[in-house]
Amino acid sequence: MFILYILLFITIILTIHLIFLPISKKRPILLIGTETTIYIIALVMTITFFMGPISYILGLAAGLFLILTKAWIIIGVSKENLFIALDKAILASRSEVVKEGNSYIIENSLKIKILTTYSKISIVINRNIAYSKKAVLARGIWKKFIQNYFI
Repeated sequence: MFILYILLFITIILTIHLIFLPISKKRPILLIGTETTIYIIALVMTITFFMGPISYILGLAAGLFLILTKAWIIIGVSKENLFIALDKAILASRSEVVKEGNSYIIENSLKIKILTTYSKISIVINRNIAYSKKAVLARGIWKKFIQNYFI
């Protein structure tokens, strides 16, 4: 029972930090990195106490997916605005880019693929092919552009 209280505490704190804080500032929700992985695993494990042990597998699968693919979950920005922001970031960093369908290859070192699930919910997968300072700069600028879009 003590574990349930700890999981509830972690889930509530991370929900306030990751979801309610951006919404209160009328910003999009951007879920990235280890913090998001811990949040999703804690959320699914909390739900597991009420639904059954099979949902542990879902939590671990979602956590592994986010860790291995280094995916970003973006809620509140349309796909068109994501592409516009990425184009602006590429121009700001003066990077070379090759576009292949829904993916961009920046400086032959970073592949960004945008998958849209619903109208304003997107999953972005970043894959490093090689290290490039311009590609890292373009990704950082793009992240800031996304965070500063108003809903």
